[in-house]
Amino acid sequence: MFPHSAALLTSHGREGFGPLFRLGNRLQYLLLWVFGPARLSHAQDPREQLTREYRRRKELARGAADGHGA
Repeated sequence: MFPHSAALLTSHGREGFGPLFRLGNRLQYLLLWVFGPARLSHAQDPREQLTREYRRRKELARGAADGHGA
């Protein structure tokens, strides 16, 4: 399978995102995987950036659901 994609492809909606957001995020990740640039440094790779952004939003959603969100 794709490296670093487990968090993006196996969530099944438990993080509280809507189905359209999850679908769009997965499509964007797969398109970057197929058509994106070759592996870049960790800070510049668009797949890594997408994964970090997804995890950041997931943590924000989890914090808001727990009542600790900003």
